[in-house]
Amino acid sequence: MRPVVAALALAATTTAAAADPPPPVTAVTSVTSAGIDARPRGELIAAGLVESIDGVGGSRFELTRAEAGVDLALGAARSSVTIEAVRSAGPGSAVGVDGNSLVARWKHAAVGGRWRRGRIAGGFDLGLVADPWVATAPDYPMRTLGPTQAEALGLIAPSDLGITGQVALGDDLAVHLMVANGEGLTQRERNRGKTTTAVIVGQVPVALGGGVLGGRLYGRDGSVGPGAVRSHRLGGALTWRRAEAAVGVDGLRAWGVAERSDAEATVVTGWADVTVWRQLGLTTRLDRAAITGPADAVVTWRGQGAVWWALAPTARVAVAVSLERARATGAPIPGAAAATDATQALVLVQGALPGVH
Repeated sequence: MRPVVAALALAATTTAAAADPPPPVTAVTSVTSAGIDARPRGELIAAGLVESIDGVGGSRFELTRAEAGVDLALGAARSSVTIEAVRSAGPGSAVGVDGNSLVARWKHAAVGGRWRRGRIAGGFDLGLVADPWVATAPDYPMRTLGPTQAEALGLIAPSDLGITGQVALGDDLAVHLMVANGEGLTQRERNRGKTTTAVIVGQVPVALGGGVLGGRLYGRDGSVGPGAVRSHRLGGALTWRRAEAAVGVDGLRAWGVAERSDAEATVVTGWADVTVWRQLGLTTRLDRAAITGPADAVVTWRGQGAVWWALAPTARVAVAVSLERARATGAPIPGAAAATDATQALVLVQGALPGVH
């Protein structure tokens, strides 16, 4: 396997209330017993929507996201577990558990350690660990309007079986490395190769206008499936944040889609999240995804906008509109999203208890 190449980019902090603000001072975020520090975390996103897909109307209620976890610390030792709710029947399957019930599955389950020497800190985790691209952006502000395109299209799994290591220089610079099976959290290892991932993260204060300018760059060299299909990724993000606003753009290039080696994908997202007045705010997001093969392609554009009201520092209710338009040439690409035109109007409620990592 070729070594992975990752470059430096800048990443935002979680100081902006317009993104995922810190928990209120009255929240219970840590419990200490017998020397063990336990920090619970979780998130719920529920939605009601009406939609039209390729001219066919409908309405439904959804539990978009439901997860809960806890981080444990005892001296230098660390442990982290997360459980999430998923539909038991996967895409393309008609049979699940008790029909298609929501069931709980492990999203993270890892043990490791942390150390610090002055401004230099480091650590490692072993088990079912978070992908560094996801782990370095836990407060992604567009999550209420859907996961990142890389996750939604299956280009990056949120976690994998492997080992991660981190080294940080204060809050300004950090390097994250992961060696894993490369199959995500839904499969065991199916080939002899391992997947190597690296992310370099940093941030700098902005003198003009204040706030923090940050970003990340992500690289992965890997393989999936019994045929060791290539699974290479290169991505980056740039953000600017201050207390009442956050703006950013991120993108990812993928060589190998699902288990098709000759397919490639490019996804780009631009977003803005602004507090307009007191607890009232606006969120916008524009996505473009292109998945191509030698003789076929699917290009999708999606624009979203929402008006939200902050019920608490980490809870919102939002009214949103989503417009998706797509075009395709050639036969459908296996493992890729179908080309559909969709219009949605949604009411969303989001609540979170952030963890401390």
